[in-house]
Amino acid sequence: MPDRVSQWSWPIGNREPGAALHAKIIVVDRHVALIGSANLTGYGFEKNLECGILLRDPTQASAIARHLESLRELGILLTSP
Repeated sequence: MPDRVSQWSWPIGNREPGAALHAKIIVVDRHVALIGSANLTGYGFEKNLECGILLRDPTQASAIARHLESLRELGILLTSP
């Protein structure tokens, strides 16, 4: 992945028993955010019924980025290899 791209995950060991996260969140330069349920697979794009929202609002995208960063600082989200 390019140096400017960060991928974070919520490891099973950091979750309460039975907790799950299926949402995907992408923030681009704190200007655009995409939040959705689709996996980036053929089924996710062509067979499953998925939903998402594209936010072209720097204020909202920055707020989402800050929230994700706070989860990372708390050790809830970890950088993926």
